[in-house]
Amino acid sequence: MREETKNKGKGKPTFRAETSDRLSSDASRDLTPEKVDRIMMQANTGDSREQCRLARELIEKNESIAQAMETRKNAVLGCSWQIVPGGESSREKAAAEQLQEELESCGDGDEQDGFEDLLEDLVFSIIPGFLVSEILWIRGGEIAGFHSLPGEAVHFLDGFLPKLVTREHPNGIDLPRERFIFHRLRRAGNDPARGGLIRPLAWLHCFKQINQKDLLSFIERYGMPFAIAKVDGQAFENEWQAMRRLVRNFGPSGGGVMTKNVEMQLLESHSTGDVYFRLLDYMTAAVEKLILGQVASSGESAGLSKGDAQSKVRQDILESDCRMLMKTVNIQVCKPWARFNYGDGIQPPKLLIEYEAPEDRLQLAQTVQTLSAAGLEADEQEMSERFGMKLVRRAQAAVETANPEQPDPNAAMPGNAKPLGSETEDLPGGAMRTWLSPAAALLEKLASDELSDEELDREVKALRDLDRGELFGDSEAFEKALEEHIADHLTVGAGAAWRKARNFEEFYRSNRRSKKGLTD
Repeated sequence: MREETKNKGKGKPTFRAETSDRLSSDASRDLTPEKVDRIMMQANTGDSREQCRLARELIEKNESIAQAMETRKNAVLGCSWQIVPGGESSREKAAAEQLQEELESCGDGDEQDGFEDLLEDLVFSIIPGFLVSEILWIRGGEIAGFHSLPGEAVHFLDGFLPKLVTREHPNGIDLPRERFIFHRLRRAGNDPARGGLIRPLAWLHCFKQINQKDLLSFIERYGMPFAIAKVDGQAFENEWQAMRRLVRNFGPSGGGVMTKNVEMQLLESHSTGDVYFRLLDYMTAAVEKLILGQVASSGESAGLSKGDAQSKVRQDILESDCRMLMKTVNIQVCKPWARFNYGDGIQPPKLLIEYEAPEDRLQLAQTVQTLSAAGLEADEQEMSERFGMKLVRRAQAAVETANPEQPDPNAAMPGNAKPLGSETEDLPGGAMRTWLSPAAALLEKLASDELSDEELDREVKALRDLDRGELFGDSEAFEKALEEHIADHLTVGAGAAWRKARNFEEFYRSNRRSKKGLTD
């Protein structure tokens, strides 16, 4: 239960938990398949409180889930974030700077979480499927911090929006918008109670703990020595307690005391217990694939992670997490903050998480280079934002001639003629790269080490079904450039031949004049 306080607008939580919320028993104790099924069926009705308790407790009791969630959380929190303006006006830029300062400095009090604490809670919500957090406003529109509510404090019995259960309102009350953040995953439609990873993880945890108990029993029975003391009937009656203490002195080994008339045979197992370890490995791998999207040990170099699965998650999962976080923060935090502080006259600032991988920037640079060769130029401001550094276009130096009286050999010529040695010689190369860029990109993809053998086979089979139009780009620009290239060189060659003929003719005429003078 939670009690409502009078802290609205004072930067403190409006709902505070009571000590009675700390239950003496938990949902994960003595977890059996019947109990898991009961919890899931109860959540299907909208009462997801016990399911949320189980989601929190699995982090404490299952090392595979804890490790995988820590990896996925650190992947998101390791990305840089900033608040960017929603427009180009001075007020919109000032709003972004102000919100950035508030989010970086909020959460200093004991009952206040900071902005990065909110991001951490938002990432953790992939297990229960939703998160409810209060925005701690200060009168005037400033954010003092955030205060996340436990999932077991709300229910969805009356719909798909959460209702908070308090001591004064045991049936639940509606949470006012723009004062509370409601973040949910849409894995199973609109129902938040069925959207988290808790449902498959609960079954995996249940089977894993049963298997661990069986493994411990197997080790206790077949992995430790077993001491048996056989005595006659009189000694058994008189020295029973002493015999039992003697057996106990063997430590954790099993043992027993019996009379000589009792026959006992210890049967040995034909298994070494590897079946239990194989099942445990399967459960661990299933958890890692469910949360991280891949399985690879730190010593492996195959797969999308290239041997670094312990510190990174798959890029598509990281991008999905960041986009969901940005959507929730932009709509439920930045938008009301902008209206409270600047009215409706500006575009609200936005949260931007830099989640792009370094290899994506290399591919972007190659794309810009290809576009530049085709005659297209990228915007400096956009490229500076995407590369994370200030980029300035290199100034084109003016061509200075050594002798002003002599004409510039690269000066513009009348008509469509182009000077010898100009950029016309490189024009077919750029057009050719544009024409062949789809095929080059496809070949580069096929040559990548990131493709598995099965993926490579699929890509090669798909390549056979492509026609010429899908494999190559538009060749019109290349054909035109090639015609101009050939025409330019034919013109230059014809001019050289004409000059050669003219020089020969002048030489011949002068020679005839000289011969005529000698004759005369």
